[in-house]
Amino acid sequence: MAFRACPRRDDPFERRVRETYGANVVGAPRAGIDPLTTVARQDDRVEPRGHLRYILEGEPPGFPPVTSSPAAAMSGTRSAEVKAALGLDLSAKFLSALGLPVPGADLTATLWQGASTFTFEVRDVIDNQVDLAHLGQAINGRLVARTPATEIFLADETQQLLLITRTLTTPTFAVRATGTGGQTVKIAVDGISDLVGSAHADVSWKREHDDWVSFRGAAPVTFGFAVVPCLIDPARRLMFGLTASDVKWGEPLAAPPKVESRPVIADGRAGMLSFD
Repeated sequence: MAFRACPRRDDPFERRVRETYGANVVGAPRAGIDPLTTVARQDDRVEPRGHLRYILEGEPPGFPPVTSSPAAAMSGTRSAEVKAALGLDLSAKFLSALGLPVPGADLTATLWQGASTFTFEVRDVIDNQVDLAHLGQAINGRLVARTPATEIFLADETQQLLLITRTLTTPTFAVRATGTGGQTVKIAVDGISDLVGSAHADVSWKREHDDWVSFRGAAPVTFGFAVVPCLIDPARRLMFGLTASDVKWGEPLAAPPKVESRPVIADGRAGMLSFD
């Protein structure tokens, strides 16, 4: 599970997710990436470690509820064109996330035969987040349990504990393929009908104006998320919103940090997280 740089640093979709929502794009969207999920980060590698309730000692506190609202800033935001290999891979992953059988490489290529580039759009996007003040009050200073799930943090100081506090989800994505001459490539209707027909899920699709094709699943999937870092002190107390660079043990904290949701890879690099 790693960070993969985008081939296009100016991709408007990735930039909107990162700059407006403080989130990273997930290379393989899926369900199960939710607020209050913990993540271990080491350099550019990330690994989910389970819900926050399972890493704390004692009875879990009263966590803030997840609030959801339309992500208006994502409306109409499309990706830059990506080359066929990446476009076919992303298409297959999105189709799988929505509940379709994972199409093999031959079938994926057949669906958009002759395509050289792809453009993507997500629709009906929902922004899901928790109140950071409430969350900090609930968990700051709580003891971290010593369990197999937390040992990665307690035994290795290079592993950073991150807490997912915001997700971007969608039930619908659309794709447009173009050929080498810039002409649109029509999807193979028989192939996609067979694929949708074999799914044990409520998935629909339609061909739209200018040969965009949209797919809608029964349940939304997560395609982006943001985090707040947490530090574990020598006594195993959780310090919400802090990183190792914020603290010198034995010295008072110079000033409380500004706690806000941010990308896992927060240095401005354009890219996608592998989170499988």
